[in-house]
Amino acid sequence: MAHWRELDRAFPDQEIEIAALHTSRRRPPHGAVASGTHTGPLRGLPPTGRRFEQRFLAIFVFEGDALVCERVLLRHRTVLQQLGIARDPTASPVGSRLPRTIR
Repeated sequence: MAHWRELDRAFPDQEIEIAALHTSRRRPPHGAVASGTHTGPLRGLPPTGRRFEQRFLAIFVFEGDALVCERVLLRHRTVLQQLGIARDPTASPVGSRLPRTIR
């Protein structure tokens, strides 16, 4: 819960749009797009006022009717680049020659 409270403070206007929902017996994944404006502190970083948009995949693990685990897969670097916190390595002469698997 602390993670979600931290995100609510950093991105109070955050929205999550479900793009695809798949069902299975124990682990229903869903693809979604999160977006928001960085107007509050985020892990010690001051607000940038910039917006982000990020696709992600979430997998929920259930035991019976109880949610026991949530796994979220996304590229944090993409969000940090959109907020102006991390630079894009592909924008440098060296980074543009990196194989796609490293980027």
